Amino acid sequence: MKKSPLLLCLLLVCTLLLAGCSLKNETLDAQMEQVLDALDQNDEEAFVALFYPGIQDKELRLMYSQFRDVWTPLERDQIKLVSYSTHSAKAQKDYRGLYQLPRSDEYSHLEINYLETEDGRGLVGLKMGKLDEAEPTKPGGWQLVYFVLYLAFLILTIIDIIRKKPLKYGWLIVMALIYFSFRTNTFSIMIPLGSILYWCLRGKLLREKAMITNPPVSYPVTMPKPESPTAEPGPAVTAEQEHEDS
Repeated sequence: MKKSPLLLCLLLVCTLLLAGCSLKNETLDAQMEQVLDALDQNDEEAFVALFYPGIQDKELRLMYSQFRDVWTPLERDQIKLVSYSTHSAKAQKDYRGLYQLPRSDEYSHLEINYLETEDGRGLVGLKMGKLDEAEPTKPGGWQLVYFVLYLAFLILTIIDIIRKKPLKYGWLIVMALIYFSFRTNTFSIMIPLGSILYWCLRGKLLREKAMITNPPVSYPVTMPKPESPTAEPGPAVTAEQEHEDS
């Protein structure tokens, strides 16, 4: 019975973290939204305008026609960024992303290639098909390792709070879940501020608990009674001294 609250708490933490660990890239997400808007609204000119300057207009319009032949409106909140990568070289930056679409047919993934240079910016590649047909760009393995370490540290912190039960330990569990998220176009990282703060305060919190649950015991001190004063014995008197006195 004692393990049930702990298991429920850990399950809740894992669920919240896994729900918030989806990949994000603002640049690619913005391009994906514009592509979907153009296809949903059947706007060929808006679709063509998304591409990098210099690409032949005829090729873009043929691509648009091919997309429209198989296109159906999608639930935007169900589209997930599976993987992405960015590459910078001098004055240009290249973005590649692979999105999973809520479709069960052969057009279940959308691959986007976006380029920014001094001469302009726009899409240089757009492909829709199966996952095995596209070439996904896998995220760095260090991100997965860091997330596992982050989760392990958080679980260890919550277990310690539940076992030691410092004062107001329920609020300490909530505090342990607080984190700071730092995100760029290439990676995102979560810093467990709440858990770090708990370990910094742990010694003080446990000492305060010990002072309340096990206060120091004081015993009355019995002072020794002073001895009553006695007369000091005088010098001894011999028989001869008594005879002389008489």
